[in-house]
Amino acid sequence: MNEHLNRLFIDAGAVELICMNGHSTYRGVFDAPGLLLAAAAARPDCSIYTTINRPFDSVPVTNRLRRNGRGLRAEHFARRTSLFFDFDPIRPVKLNATYDEMMLAGGQAYRFIEFSDSLGWPAPIITNSGNGGHLVYRCDLPSTPELSVLLRDLYEGLAVNFTTNAVKFDTTVRNISRICRLPGFLNVKLTPTDGRPQRMARLVRMPDPMGCVTLRQLEFMADLVRQERPDPAPVPARSTRTGRKGDYRTLDVVAWFTAHGCYAGPAGSGKHNVICPWEHEHSTPSPRNHSDCVVWEAGVTATGWPSFHCCHDHCRGRNTRTVMGLWGDADDFCRRDSSWRSATH
Repeated sequence: MNEHLNRLFIDAGAVELICMNGHSTYRGVFDAPGLLLAAAAARPDCSIYTTINRPFDSVPVTNRLRRNGRGLRAEHFARRTSLFFDFDPIRPVKLNATYDEMMLAGGQAYRFIEFSDSLGWPAPIITNSGNGGHLVYRCDLPSTPELSVLLRDLYEGLAVNFTTNAVKFDTTVRNISRICRLPGFLNVKLTPTDGRPQRMARLVRMPDPMGCVTLRQLEFMADLVRQERPDPAPVPARSTRTGRKGDYRTLDVVAWFTAHGCYAGPAGSGKHNVICPWEHEHSTPSPRNHSDCVVWEAGVTATGWPSFHCCHDHCRGRNTRTVMGLWGDADDFCRRDSSWRSATH
């Protein structure tokens, strides 16, 4: 836990501690990990939380708790130094999770780690809240309205792909003033019952070294989950093979790009280098292996569709749908038609 807290102070500078029970909330802004830990340990009747982003230097540091004071709000934060993702089991209201429910939530968290890893994100801090899975990725981004919009789109798109009938992906934790449970303290928010006990929030993994998620990586993931959705509205196509639209979850992107003379070679793990269909519009030349433009096969994406991405600024926002609109023949490279599901279920 000390390692986790030390990293938080290095990046955030000052941290607000929030201790809550059913009757009162105690708050204070700290600039020393030891003082914060001592203040938290003195409140065993409370659930313990902290802020996770960097406040302005003008925010007063108290290094002690005060009862029922007003906490830090979004306007008090200068930079985002953490990206928080919360996977919570769906369960009866006001009850702790069973062990099996907690494990299902943890499984979704690890599924997200696999997805983020496939996009080159660094490893996150993994914690168990006592009920579900928490992931915290390090970043260093200014707090701007544009970033808030980007994160809104990202979290809402991720909710489509990572919420199941057993686990909820929480979209509200994108707020920069969001508080996060501090590992090492008992989660006393809810009353324990048989099979649904109170559990200790704990640190599962602390990566070393710990890299930062870049703005470009955020934009790319947001494009994937915002633009590429399972069972999307049909894309207009000029296919002459059939009169029906293809099931794009079965689109063979390798064969498709090869047919257009744009396939450059495999890059491993379902990823392929391709020649950008808009290469003639780029302001800088592509490398010899065309690694500046890639596609992913449908089987390795979280969305169920194959994905396209070009690193050139001129192509920002272009995706698989855009290529479909340009070439118009994606249906010819699908292994089955979109009517397959309705015809067989």
